[in-house]
Amino acid sequence: MSETAVKNLEEGLQLFFKDHGHSNKISGKYAQIVIEPKFIINSKLNPEIVDLLVSVYLSQFNINDVKKGKIVIDNGVLIIKDAFGTPIAEVRNQSIIEQFTSRVGL
Repeated sequence: MSETAVKNLEEGLQLFFKDHGHSNKISGKYAQIVIEPKFIINSKLNPEIVDLLVSVYLSQFNINDVKKGKIVIDNGVLIIKDAFGTPIAEVRNQSIIEQFTSRVGL
Protein backbone atom coordinates (compact mmCIF):
# COMPACT_ATOMS: atom_id res chain seq x y z
CA MET A 1 0.00 0.00 0.00
CA SER A 2 1.37 3.41 -0.86
CA GLU A 3 2.10 6.05 1.75
CA THR A 4 -0.73 8.20 0.41
CA ALA A 5 -3.21 5.35 0.70
CA VAL A 6 -2.13 4.61 4.28
CA LYS A 7 -2.35 8.30 5.18
CA ASN A 8 -5.85 8.53 3.66
CA LEU A 9 -6.89 5.40 5.57
CA GLU A 10 -5.60 6.84 8.84
CA GLU A 11 -7.40 10.15 8.21
CA GLY A 12 -10.64 8.29 7.47
CA LEU A 13 -10.26 6.19 10.60
CA GLN A 14 -9.54 9.31 12.63
CA LEU A 15 -12.79 10.90 11.43
CA PHE A 16 -14.64 7.64 12.12
CA PHE A 17 -13.18 7.52 15.63
CA LYS A 18 -14.21 11.12 16.31
CA ASP A 19 -17.80 10.22 15.35
CA HIS A 20 -18.05 6.83 17.05
CA GLY A 21 -15.16 6.39 19.48
CA HIS A 22 -14.68 7.35 23.07
CA SER A 23 -11.76 9.72 23.08
CA ASN A 24 -10.17 10.74 26.34
CA LYS A 25 -9.59 14.38 27.07
CA ILE A 26 -7.09 15.88 29.45
CA SER A 27 -7.97 19.41 30.43
CA GLY A 28 -5.49 21.88 31.79
CA LYS A 29 -5.87 25.48 32.79
CA TYR A 30 -5.21 26.82 29.29
CA ALA A 31 -5.26 23.77 27.05
CA GLN A 32 -7.11 20.58 26.32
CA ILE A 33 -5.48 17.48 24.88
CA VAL A 34 -7.46 14.75 23.12
CA ILE A 35 -5.98 11.26 23.38
CA GLU A 36 -6.62 9.04 20.35
CA PRO A 37 -5.35 5.52 19.71
CA LYS A 38 -2.84 4.62 17.03
CA PHE A 39 -4.91 3.32 14.15
CA ILE A 40 -2.26 1.24 12.44
CA ILE A 41 0.27 -0.71 14.50
CA ASN A 42 3.05 -2.68 12.79
CA SER A 43 1.25 -2.53 9.44
CA LYS A 44 -1.95 -3.92 10.97
CA LEU A 45 -5.19 -2.28 12.01
CA ASN A 46 -5.43 -1.70 15.77
CA PRO A 47 -7.70 -4.46 17.22
CA GLU A 48 -9.64 -1.90 19.26
CA ILE A 49 -10.45 0.01 16.07
CA VAL A 50 -11.49 -3.24 14.36
CA ASP A 51 -13.89 -3.94 17.25
CA LEU A 52 -15.31 -0.43 16.96
CA LEU A 53 -15.77 -0.78 13.19
CA VAL A 54 -17.57 -4.11 13.65
CA SER A 55 -19.81 -2.74 16.43
CA VAL A 56 -20.86 0.24 14.35
CA TYR A 57 -21.45 -1.98 11.30
CA LEU A 58 -23.58 -4.40 13.35
CA SER A 59 -25.63 -1.50 14.74
CA GLN A 60 -27.17 -1.17 11.27
CA PHE A 61 -28.73 -4.64 11.46
CA ASN A 62 -31.93 -5.71 13.20
CA ILE A 63 -33.81 -8.91 14.07
CA ASN A 64 -35.19 -9.16 10.53
CA ASP A 65 -31.64 -9.39 9.16
CA VAL A 66 -31.01 -12.30 11.51
CA LYS A 67 -34.21 -14.00 10.37
CA LYS A 68 -33.18 -13.50 6.72
CA GLY A 69 -29.80 -15.14 7.43
CA LYS A 70 -27.64 -12.05 6.88
CA ILE A 71 -26.30 -12.54 10.40
CA VAL A 72 -25.83 -16.03 11.84
CA ILE A 73 -24.73 -16.85 15.37
CA ASP A 74 -23.40 -20.37 15.74
CA ASN A 75 -21.20 -21.88 18.46
CA GLY A 76 -20.20 -18.48 19.86
CA VAL A 77 -19.28 -17.05 16.46
CA LEU A 78 -21.24 -14.30 14.72
CA ILE A 79 -21.05 -14.64 10.94
CA ILE A 80 -21.84 -11.70 8.66
CA LYS A 81 -22.93 -12.66 5.16
CA ASP A 82 -23.12 -10.65 1.95
CA ALA A 83 -26.23 -10.33 -0.27
CA PHE A 84 -25.46 -13.71 -1.86
CA GLY A 85 -25.18 -15.54 1.47
CA THR A 86 -21.41 -15.83 1.34
CA PRO A 87 -19.70 -15.30 4.71
CA ILE A 88 -17.63 -12.11 4.65
CA ALA A 89 -16.64 -11.80 8.31
CA GLU A 90 -16.57 -13.79 11.53
CA VAL A 91 -16.79 -12.10 14.90
CA ARG A 92 -15.45 -14.03 17.88
CA ASN A 93 -15.40 -11.18 20.40
CA GLN A 94 -18.02 -12.29 22.93
CA SER A 95 -18.74 -8.77 24.21
CA ILE A 96 -19.60 -7.60 20.67
CA ILE A 97 -21.79 -10.68 20.14
CA GLU A 98 -23.58 -10.15 23.47
CA GLN A 99 -24.08 -6.46 22.70
CA PHE A 100 -25.62 -7.33 19.33
CA THR A 101 -27.87 -10.13 20.65
CA SER A 102 -29.20 -8.02 23.51
CA ARG A 103 -29.89 -5.09 21.16
CA VAL A 104 -31.87 -7.16 18.66
CA GLY A 105 -33.55 -9.29 21.33
CA LEU A 106 -32.03 -12.72 20.79
